[in-house]
Amino acid sequence: IRFVSPEFGLVDTSAGLPPDLDRALQTMRDDLLSDANALRVLIEKTRLKTSSGYNLKAFVDLEDTRDIAAQLMVGSVGTLVIFTRIHLRLVPVPQRRVMIVAFFPGPVSACDAVPPLRDTGPSLLELMDGFGTGIVRGSRTGEVPEGAGSALLIEFDDDIERRVPEALSVLSRNALSLTVLAGRKEQDHVWGLRWPMIAPEIDTC
Repeated sequence: IRFVSPEFGLVDTSAGLPPDLDRALQTMRDDLLSDANALRVLIEKTRLKTSSGYNLKAFVDLEDTRDIAAQLMVGSVGTLVIFTRIHLRLVPVPQRRVMIVAFFPGPVSACDAVPPLRDTGPSLLELMDGFGTGIVRGSRTGEVPEGAGSALLIEFDDDIERRVPEALSVLSRNALSLTVLAGRKEQDHVWGLRWPMIAPEIDTC
């Protein structure tokens, strides 16, 4: 990435960091790795979903200060620096995808299913709360079981024949109902219900 800051001017992480920034990041990394309590908290939090904010885990996962800087700056969403260029590594669109829709009594029971479910290797896992299940209940997409107050949307795009049955076995312990969607149109419709504010087709549901 390239960014501009008042202290360091224009920085291109692919070309190296200013000496002061490099030393500061290295010192922060050394301090963090030597603090057992801070390290424990940071590692424990990696089990939580974190899609924004300062990526302090970069100090643990990475050694090169250029990579650490890139992770910190991107995670700061503009609060530390102004970006002038970002190079992205894109993930190819999967050729095949299977979705499992699992309904649960509430978010606690849904979240309880997540740790063992992660071992089956889903490519995507999304929680739908009571508001979301209400939207599904009012649509023409399938039936929401009685007493459902939450749902998990789980997708697999690799080793599907093995992973999907494993996930269904895990989910069957607590889920009120399970639906497997193999068609892209069906899956896209569910995502349209999940994100009604950005899905134009929601008006036709």
